[in-house]
Amino acid sequence: MALPTSVNGENDLAVLKQRTDAEMVALAWRTNVTSTMMVPGILASILLVLHGRVPDTDLWVWAGVMVTILAVRTALLFRWKLRPPGLDRYARWRWIYFFSMLVSMATYGSLAPLFLARLDPLGQAFVICLIVGLIGAAVSQFAMSKLAIFVIHSVTMLEMLVTCLWIGGDLMTGFFFLGAIYWIYIVKVSLEHHKTQKEAVWLRFERAALADNLRVARDAAELANEAKSTFLANVSHELRTPLNAILGFSEMIRLGILGHEPAGRQTQYAGFIHDSGRHLLNLINDLLDLSKAEAGRLTLHEEAVDLGAAVDDCVRLLTPSADQAGVTIEARYADFVGATLRADDRKLRQILLNLLSNAMKFTPRGGRVILVAGCAPDGGLALSVADTGAGMTAEQLEQAMLPFVQVGDAHNGQVPGTGLGLPLTKQLVELHGGRLEMESTPGQGTRATVHLPADRVIPGVASARAIA
Repeated sequence: MALPTSVNGENDLAVLKQRTDAEMVALAWRTNVTSTMMVPGILASILLVLHGRVPDTDLWVWAGVMVTILAVRTALLFRWKLRPPGLDRYARWRWIYFFSMLVSMATYGSLAPLFLARLDPLGQAFVICLIVGLIGAAVSQFAMSKLAIFVIHSVTMLEMLVTCLWIGGDLMTGFFFLGAIYWIYIVKVSLEHHKTQKEAVWLRFERAALADNLRVARDAAELANEAKSTFLANVSHELRTPLNAILGFSEMIRLGILGHEPAGRQTQYAGFIHDSGRHLLNLINDLLDLSKAEAGRLTLHEEAVDLGAAVDDCVRLLTPSADQAGVTIEARYADFVGATLRADDRKLRQILLNLLSNAMKFTPRGGRVILVAGCAPDGGLALSVADTGAGMTAEQLEQAMLPFVQVGDAHNGQVPGTGLGLPLTKQLVELHGGRLEMESTPGQGTRATVHLPADRVIPGVASARAIA
């Protein structure tokens, strides 16, 4: 049986209970294998003892009924063994087991009303001991449910007790009172057995689930450790590159190595220093924002944001890098006309820049990155960034959403990364009350869609066309 992955939540406890109940049914069927194999021997003993003491016709009719029941039980057992039911069908097999055992035990109990009054004392003692013994032997078989304990025991015992009371006499009256006491005792013992067995099954599954949790936690810790190592390797490179540029160019200016170089050259070097410093600042801001978002301390500074202007600025900012990488950025500007959102302007631009730059990074030369928008069915806004890159598998897509993890090799070295873009974007989108959906097919590219709720849309965006 499969095990629940956790026992900490209500849903997992419900799954654990369901699996425990199913295992109780499975135990009953496994026990039923042995009892079914014993039926021919029991039947032969009954025929041997009662032959000649009761009319043969009645005895053989009863034996025929028992043989039919045995055949049905055997067929059900073979069906169970050959094709064990799924978890969703255990309830059905609980009822099948219940009714098959009810009919079987009731037929054994029918020996009392059918033959007890016609038997000599030895034969009567045999029938009563047989019924009592079968009920005692069936304690473990009926432990799957309290209903089976009460109903099957009661039906079988009542057949015998009512017959004893009806026949009357000191012997039968004595059997009646002993049988009644035994009935109470066997029901109590069966209930205790049911409780003990169910607790044992529950604990077995719970331990297995906890062991599963430990394995999951261990795998998560190993993945986190691997991600940390990857992040340190990536971020050290990201930090060293601009720092080396800052130190190198500033050292040249400080030592006067440039000499009488034109002022334009010095201005260019100052620009390199400025760009490197800005890259460092953006990297540190991403780290701080991600940490704040995970700690729930990132706040929004909401205002009315012109989506068209934000898209235009982001595309213009990334166009030089896109040209250098040989990637075309296409924005369907008609979608953004009149689109105004209640959002944090800087964080909305950060979302767009992260998605666009990430798409560029994994799109080969000659490829395209397309930005479109449209109305969602719930009245919200959907922003979609699609690329014509290599795409990702479902497993890679899941890993891409983890902080500090980069999936695959970037086609364009002009767009560096540390694996923070998508996780941070997801946090920023959720901070706005939206959700980020990723779709990707290997060889066909990736589409990232930001769904913003209707209460973020300020009237005017309703003219946006639906995304194809």
